[in-house]
Amino acid sequence: MERYIIKIERNKSQILFDTISGMGIAPDFSVFYLAAKTLVEGNNPYTAQGLFTGVGYPVFSLIPFIPFTLLPYQISQALFTFLSITSILICVLLSLKIINWRLKPFHILILFTLTLFMFPVRFTLGMGQSNNIVLLFLLSGLYLYQKKKINYSSLFFGLSVVLKPITIFLFLYFLVKKQFRLIINSLVIVFIFLLITLSSYYIYYFNNVLPPLLNLSGREIYYNQGMMGFISRLTNDNKLRLYLNYFISFAIFVPVVYRLRKIKDAGIGFSLFLVSLVLIDTLSWQHHFVFLIFPYIVLLKKIFEIRSKYYLFLLVLSYILVAGNIKNPQLFSSPLILSHVFIGTILLFIVIIHIILICLPKKRMSKDQEKGPAKEELIKQIFL
Repeated sequence: MERYIIKIERNKSQILFDTISGMGIAPDFSVFYLAAKTLVEGNNPYTAQGLFTGVGYPVFSLIPFIPFTLLPYQISQALFTFLSITSILICVLLSLKIINWRLKPFHILILFTLTLFMFPVRFTLGMGQSNNIVLLFLLSGLYLYQKKKINYSSLFFGLSVVLKPITIFLFLYFLVKKQFRLIINSLVIVFIFLLITLSSYYIYYFNNVLPPLLNLSGREIYYNQGMMGFISRLTNDNKLRLYLNYFISFAIFVPVVYRLRKIKDAGIGFSLFLVSLVLIDTLSWQHHFVFLIFPYIVLLKKIFEIRSKYYLFLLVLSYILVAGNIKNPQLFSSPLILSHVFIGTILLFIVIIHIILICLPKKRMSKDQEKGPAKEELIKQIFL
């Protein structure tokens, strides 16, 4: 398993380089494409020929890729890449809409630029991953949830789980909020996809695919930037890795759930869960950190409101650590250097918790501070 993951890391590094050079083939999309095509032909998608890596998702996650198999691969790849780029740009606009932040076109353009500059975004595009589309589904669901359109909201949250099952973790947010109808409706969507693909391939998935994914060996690879990746760079003991991950994840998650009960702001509450997701997931590939785009935008607005240059500095530092990438990680041995994305995410988590617990309850904005022109002037001072 360890050698298998290391091989994936080396392959992904080369593919990303090829993609930036204009020669990329979106290998992860090719996996979904070939697996979906094999499924349509009535064969086991997990044993399809020519796969770049193994398929790590359940069968129902292949259904959204079936329409792409109706087109030649190159056309499908270009279409998927276009959808992915469009999704990430819409996510920025939707984030502003969710938190009701009105910015001038120039400032929105800066947010677009900072978003596209992030390595996790470029990694997602280069690998042909679905993270940008999944984030669009999540934010669409959150926006509709704010509008109290539960049925439509459930559809998007259900589709996000279909594409990326790990996002079912975010249902805990709605569980804390006692939104049982939304959770049930979303699970019904997933169950429908499950029924459509009900076959013996699920037995193969649980017996042959899932067990290696649960193995903690090889989790220290550079592109795994979650809590488990950091811990694995400190120790080779798999049992110690497991126990430390459980303990620290529990220490992170309990305060989130406890505080969330009193947070009425859906933007800040959902941001906490997005940050927790990439920290707690035992295999948080670097491209998963596109989910932090929404928390960054939410925090940026909060920092402008409380007018804190100290928090702005911490947020910028967090962004730099998350947005960066080490081209040759094998040249470094320091766990801290190799865990820069993890450290940046932890810093983001601390800032958002600190603002919620300390600053917001004590610092209430005056009416003069709430006026639009003052906010715009602060933005100009920082951005320009």
